[in-house]
Amino acid sequence: VAIVMMDIDHFKSYNDQLGHLAGDDCLCRVAEALTASALRPMDLVARYGGEEFVAVLALASLDEALVVADRMRDAISVLKEPHPGSRFDRVTISAGVASCVPVQSLVYEDLLRMADEALYQAKAFGRNCVVYKDGETYRKYSPGQQSVKGASVVPLVDYSVTQSKQG
Repeated sequence: VAIVMMDIDHFKSYNDQLGHLAGDDCLCRVAEALTASALRPMDLVARYGGEEFVAVLALASLDEALVVADRMRDAISVLKEPHPGSRFDRVTISAGVASCVPVQSLVYEDLLRMADEALYQAKAFGRNCVVYKDGETYRKYSPGQQSVKGASVVPLVDYSVTQSKQG
């Protein structure tokens, strides 16, 4: 399973300059574009809070999730929604991607946290990009790059085994 955490770049500035009604309309357009970019019936896109969105991509490899995340980022750019507070002059999103092979003891918050940390790095890298973790290093995704070969597939600790060894 893969998680894509997304945030509309500089959305507070958008609301401050264009007003909350325009901000609400923008959120609706972004939600529609993100949903249209999740092409498989089992993919779920939801508003996570404020100007954040999350996509849950079942049965998606890391490579597939990165392609979907970049397609979502591109779909927002293609809207060409004016954003006077952005250096891109239009609404953009930043995205963080995390992936894992689920185990019975999976704690979903761990995967969400990892995607959120990658999102934070996307903002630090200048926004309007997709970021994933490769070992201990965060990297920007570039369309057409060679396979990341599961670089940021997160090995999850089987907490039941860990607890039984400590007990």
